[in-house]
Amino acid sequence: MIRVDSPIPARWLGAVRLTACAFLLCAIAAGLLFWAAPALETPARLFVFVECVGMVFIACVAVLGRFGRLRRMQALPRWLLTGAIAIPTGYFGGTWSRS
Repeated sequence: MIRVDSPIPARWLGAVRLTACAFLLCAIAAGLLFWAAPALETPARLFVFVECVGMVFIACVAVLGRFGRLRRMQALPRWLLTGAIAIPTGYFGGTWSRS
């Protein structure tokens, strides 16, 4: 629970929690991918690739969530539009980091 007199704003704590969860889930995904296909890539490069994809995806979701027009949409079209923008951006951002 967030204290009212906390020196850190609640918005920043939410961003830190979101980033930490995304980082952890991407690390788990990289480990599972390496376990499933060890010849695909070295663990370190795979970890960096998956983390870059995940962090670019989270950044896109956070930035798109700030738009008022998107916020007023219903849930399904909002998530479809966010995914249509964030998934390719995350993929290309992660692929660019890999080269």
